Amino acid sequence: MGQLDWAELEQKQPRPMKPIHVKRPMNAFMVWAQAARKNLTTNLSVVNNAQLSKTLGKLWKSLPPEQRRPFVEEAERIREQHKRDHPEYRYQPKRKTKSNINHCPNFNSSIISLI
Repeated sequence: MGQLDWAELEQKQPRPMKPIHVKRPMNAFMVWAQAARKNLTTNLSVVNNAQLSKTLGKLWKSLPPEQRRPFVEEAERIREQHKRDHPEYRYQPKRKTKSNINHCPNFNSSIISLI
């Protein structure tokens, strides 16, 4: 019996190709936030990402429509380009799995015992 060379065996087996994941095109807020995030992070020191995202959301909502317009137009241009580049693309969100709460048999009783 000869020795098995695992590296050689691994090379011989074909690996299935993963399909390339096509990302969704950015919407107007994401186009704006990309630039605004860089600006805010340089101006504000040590702000965590959650606070930064909340601030960006509030700033976007407070922008008047005439200031939003260039970002809406850019997002539309990106969307059209995305359509040309990926004509077969369809947004298919993944279903969320049930949380681990359902897998814990004593969940309700453990909460009740804490009260």
